[in-house]
Amino acid sequence: MPAVAAAAAEPRRTWLGLWAAMAALVPFTAGYVWILNHFYRHGAYLQDSGLLAYLLTNGDPSLPIPQSLGGASFYEFHISPIFTVFALTAGRLIGSPPHAFAAFMGLSQAMAALAVFWALAGPVRMRPVAAAGLATIFACSGLVIAILRFPHQELFLAAAIMLFLVAFHQRRYGLAAAMMLIALLTREDGGFHIAGLLATVIVARRVLGMRRPDEPAMAWFLAAALLASIAALAIQRVLFPEASSFARIYAGVPAFAHLGWAEVAQRLAGWSIFRAYAVLPMLVAIAWALTKRRPYLLAGYVSVVPWLALQLCALSPLPATLSGYYAFPLLFAGFWTLLGALGDEPKADPLLRREIAIGFGLVLAASFVMLPAQQNPNKTGLIESLAPPPGPAQQRRIEQAAAMIAAQRAKLGNLVVDDGTVSLSLDRFGPQETFYPGTHRRIDTVVFFPGAFRMPEVTAAIAHNGLALRYAISGTPIRIASNRALDLPGVVHLP
Repeated sequence: MPAVAAAAAEPRRTWLGLWAAMAALVPFTAGYVWILNHFYRHGAYLQDSGLLAYLLTNGDPSLPIPQSLGGASFYEFHISPIFTVFALTAGRLIGSPPHAFAAFMGLSQAMAALAVFWALAGPVRMRPVAAAGLATIFACSGLVIAILRFPHQELFLAAAIMLFLVAFHQRRYGLAAAMMLIALLTREDGGFHIAGLLATVIVARRVLGMRRPDEPAMAWFLAAALLASIAALAIQRVLFPEASSFARIYAGVPAFAHLGWAEVAQRLAGWSIFRAYAVLPMLVAIAWALTKRRPYLLAGYVSVVPWLALQLCALSPLPATLSGYYAFPLLFAGFWTLLGALGDEPKADPLLRREIAIGFGLVLAASFVMLPAQQNPNKTGLIESLAPPPGPAQQRRIEQAAAMIAAQRAKLGNLVVDDGTVSLSLDRFGPQETFYPGTHRRIDTVVFFPGAFRMPEVTAAIAHNGLALRYAISGTPIRIASNRALDLPGVVHLP
């Protein structure tokens, strides 16, 4: 009989594997295509996507920042050895920084989809096709789109935490430990997010009278995560005593002198309108919990309240407005509603399964509200971001064009190059050649992606320096404005 049961279960495992692969493949492809368009069509952001793509292929364990950005080490800003791990494995095989970053971001979305699929097809017992559909939507939801529009490694961190949560829920402690390690390697605060959620879950269980045999293991994971993040911050402080991302981004000097009640109220009002894709899913989850009397499903959202409070008080406008990737903890908070809705039940019965499908579906739907208000530096639409990217031959021409500009700098006079162009060839340009708004020195030539996020400042610099001659580099979107008659390979004069 055991042999018969195992044989009968084999086709189901095969179908589950196929649907899981489908759930992961669609968002992976979407993320990969999005990033390729970001680099080769619209222009990358040098200090963000451009730098991260460089780190994912550099392989130096010290995570050096290239001279085009002033040198130093990325560890001054974040403890993220995951970049070295990726560079020495997948990055070596991929080679190209834009493709490495595209694979990294696509993998982040695929991991998020797999976590949702596992929870839905496993303990929730949803049909694989429905589980794959919801998993795909989650991995392409409004919060994910917000991160893709300002791509960062925080999406990878959120996905690793989600896989940790579902692995722990299923008592796959070895896999849970591996996912926690990945989260810890991605950013120094990964352990704080895990510890905060686990602590919230333990307290919620005490208050609700829920006791489970996994709590000793949960306590061990909580302690390990907390100690790991404390150690990471301590190491960073010792190695870089003058650097403080917390003071630069959040506190300011003197601490929080920038804050007032009117400012806080204005920020909250802005969140409620312009960040509805982040806030509204939480409100839907609260309504679900109150309607069905399932407060446990809110543990994820409760655990991120300190993070949201920190963003609300931030000095920098990006976290203060909850822009881009700064809302990433709301991803695993929303994911927790799947596991929290189960409560004490190891598996969902048909009524609970239907409730979870409806509740989680509404949480997902709410994340697509107010997408046009997202931070979108390049002002690219969804359709053009997901359109087929330039082909391999054109990608090579674009990369060669950036290298050609660096090689021919002697003919270009005082040269400045925009983010998108430098991001394709970070090692070839110096800090004085990188375009920054407010550059006061005389400029003879500007190289740029038309329509990129610094285009207003580039246009002003072109006008201020009287760069009347316009050129294109054949087969690429890159343009040149100069006061010199240029005779360079592949460069054509524009009327």
